Amino acid sequence: MLREGVTQMLGGRQSSVALSLGLSATLGAVALAGCAADNVSESAVKSISDLSGEWVYEEVPEIWIGVDRAGVVGGSRGCTAIGSTVTVDDENGTVEFGPFESDGIQCHEPFDGAWDIVSSTLRKPNSATIDGDVLVIDGDLKFQRRTTD
Repeated sequence: MLREGVTQMLGGRQSSVALSLGLSATLGAVALAGCAADNVSESAVKSISDLSGEWVYEEVPEIWIGVDRAGVVGGSRGCTAIGSTVTVDDENGTVEFGPFESDGIQCHEPFDGAWDIVSSTLRKPNSATIDGDVLVIDGDLKFQRRTTD
């Protein structure tokens, strides 16, 4: 369902959609792994499955990312759909997102400034941990796990 929604938002551009879906699945799996790990409140992201799911940026909730189990990322930068990929280096404990593609719609503040911070951080290798339902990237970029009712 996420893949179909992202495909529609991106006007059928499969590369962006595929990228977008990977992030959702990956982020969700990270959250699940963090919760299941011997009741430890914080755990390092070790695989794409650790990241699987949808994550909402705490500073600007309209910005969210979703990761699927294949490392495909989708989401919104506040006013427009985005897509990318994500890789996890379990030896170094880092997470790295590929370039973000967009459907081309221009955003305005507060989305542009917040998205610049998020995307510039996500595009380089970063440490990533799960603390309860919060994905923490590079020590201070925080995404809240989106739960479904």
